Amino acid sequence: MGTGDPKSDECGLAGDRVTLTELEDEVNDAVLTETTEDPVLAFLIEVTMASIETSRPLFSNLWDEPIFYRRHFRKWVEQGLREAAKIREIQETASLE
Repeated sequence: MGTGDPKSDECGLAGDRVTLTELEDEVNDAVLTETTEDPVLAFLIEVTMASIETSRPLFSNLWDEPIFYRRHFRKWVEQGLREAAKIREIQETASLE
């Protein structure tokens, strides 16, 4: 299990600990490249992106929404989408020149 300290930046199973920063990087990379070897992560990103694009909440009730999703995961996906949009804009501008 993860550490008992809720303020710790470390999570995961014993022997397989990763930091929130590493998780954020993994999500960001998956959003930017539109690929990941983890099928669960791919599904979560896909569902979250659909929720963001349609402006419909993934969870019908705020109390049903997992804290990790609200505090971290959705924000990481949103950030990745913004970065991907910036990259596409730069590429489109460069191809017009």
